[in-house]
Amino acid sequence: MQNYLGLASVVLVVSLAVTIGDEPAKEIPEDLPSPPVNLDVEYAKTRLALAQASLDRAEGRNKKVANTVTVNVLAQYYRDVEIARLALEDAEQGDANSFNVWLAEAEAQWKSAHASWQSALAANKRMQGTVHTLDVERLRLRAELLRLNLARGRALVGQSRDKQLEWQLSALNEEIRRLSDTVFRTSPTGGGSRSIWYLYDPW
Repeated sequence: MQNYLGLASVVLVVSLAVTIGDEPAKEIPEDLPSPPVNLDVEYAKTRLALAQASLDRAEGRNKKVANTVTVNVLAQYYRDVEIARLALEDAEQGDANSFNVWLAEAEAQWKSAHASWQSALAANKRMQGTVHTLDVERLRLRAELLRLNLARGRALVGQSRDKQLEWQLSALNEEIRRLSDTVFRTSPTGGGSRSIWYLYDPW
């Protein structure tokens, strides 16, 4: 009897082992949920990559032929990279709509306009009449306009979001108007013939 029970136990153990061994391995599902993507962060990363690529391209052109891209234009590219980096930092911190990014862009626009005005003044010092007097005045007024716009924005730090959005919308509309005017002036129908670089550096 004991031998029979012992034999039965052995058969049972072997059967279980065979059964377990025959079970197909569980397949890992291919549609595992991927970690959530923060679109604000991805957008900011791409914006920074584009800004850096544009800067690298401009620097590469200057390495081939010195001063192909003017100092003012190059400075604008550097500012674009810094603004994009600031926007990425804010997005990673969960503050994709940071008012500070808008202020940084407003400051960059003012510095660019101021540099263009100073370049025109310097050009006329080297050779009188290089830039028309009225064009120099236009550059000065644009720089002043952007300086005042920046001051308006800085005055809204800590104010209500509605007031900040109102300023942002006003600044955006002004920039759209300026770009439309620039494209018209540089087009054949507008009487201009300058390249697209004029968007960054009129002179």
